[in-house]
Amino acid sequence: MRHYNGTLSKFLVQLKVYITVGMPNITRIPQDPVSEPVISNITQNHSVSKSCSVLCSVENGREVTLSWQREGETLNHTSSPDLNTPLSLPLRIEEHNYTYICVAANPVSEESLQLNTEDFCPETQGRGPSGLWVRVGVGLGVVMLGVLVLVVIFCKGRCRTPPCDAVNGDNVPNGISADGAERDVQIPLTQTIPSESALNGFVPVSAEELGS
Repeated sequence: MRHYNGTLSKFLVQLKVYITVGMPNITRIPQDPVSEPVISNITQNHSVSKSCSVLCSVENGREVTLSWQREGETLNHTSSPDLNTPLSLPLRIEEHNYTYICVAANPVSEESLQLNTEDFCPETQGRGPSGLWVRVGVGLGVVMLGVLVLVVIFCKGRCRTPPCDAVNGDNVPNGISADGAERDVQIPLTQTIPSESALNGFVPVSAEELGS
């Protein structure tokens, strides 16, 4: 209330009081490194010839995520606020020619584990066209080819020495083989009988006439 030139005026004043702000303090929230993931086999689907299922698990922690990656591409991932329950993430493998990696990560660290399909899905490796049966077939083919080559080499070695029947008679005496051993020689015998007309021109001669 204020009196000015004999006039009384009334007005309202609002006052705000602030306390000075305190000095900020930065603290670090403790974060444990993520543990290494573990891959285990679940079940193999025998009805599907080229598929099997595996399970990747890791100890859970603050802001821990678990994921499956294939050639750098994230297939699926999981996380849980329940820190007392381990994280688990299944994966069904249809194609065995790719590289699968299980990755566990939090804001301060990362752990990864590569899946070896030959160890966890051995039964599916031989069912595809590039599996065990193909390797067995190739092995048998190589063995058979090797045997055939040995037979050809053996036959060529035998043919380098000509057989005894092919030896030239001018170089080897009759009845003697190439190695000096005696052998039987069969000489064909032929007999010519003169015809009756040829005999009519001959005159019989006695032994006495021949002697004289």
